[in-house]
Amino acid sequence: STEAVLASQHISSPSWQHGGILQISLWAGYELASLVALLLSSSLLLAVSCVQCHIISGLNVFIDEWSCDLCDQRDFGQGVLTWNAVQALIRRGGSSIENAFATIQICALAGSIVVAMKMITLASDPALRMESLATLAGITELTTSLPLLMLAALAGLLLLQCAGITEKCAILPPIANQIMTGAIDAGRQYLVQFLNDSAAGIYVKGVKLDMLMVVNIGYFLCVAFSALAGLAMRFSAT
Repeated sequence: STEAVLASQHISSPSWQHGGILQISLWAGYELASLVALLLSSSLLLAVSCVQCHIISGLNVFIDEWSCDLCDQRDFGQGVLTWNAVQALIRRGGSSIENAFATIQICALAGSIVVAMKMITLASDPALRMESLATLAGITELTTSLPLLMLAALAGLLLLQCAGITEKCAILPPIANQIMTGAIDAGRQYLVQFLNDSAAGIYVKGVKLDMLMVVNIGYFLCVAFSALAGLAMRFSAT
């Protein structure tokens, strides 16, 4: 027909081909720039998370060394003095990472929500789900999800390590109380009471991080992602 001939001539015209190539180039550049920006930001967050994990590991070693020295020397007066230094180091380390810790946890939660929404979007449209594996956009979507998942895993590990420091400080009074000196020792009882009153641990904005909080956060995330998985299954079935 006349319309088909005109359309073919329009498509084969140099101006249309130049405009189409320009649009494709702009789209590819935008996708590449978005991918590079996401990789750089995710790498920065991952590097900060690794530094925080090393700081928490160092605090963990200090607590273990203090416990070993107390069990070997059994000098409770010296234990009180050295625990003041260890406690100050723990609080200083916690206060130095609290802002970055909160930022990483928020970014990890937001990234997990983004990945979940991508899965729901792919599951809600069968045609999009089939085409997404063969197109550049689909490959980009799958690639951009990997740094977010790595950040979420590292954020969870960091949260567990911080809670582990708090729980280790909580079990120090029973450990000190079990150190026998052959008689009723007032110094040992003072050390036990001093450890209880110190309430040492990792605090973020005044909130103490312990295993109970980790369990509550994990329960909330499991419920939320179970609901999202149910929505994805429902959309994929329709």
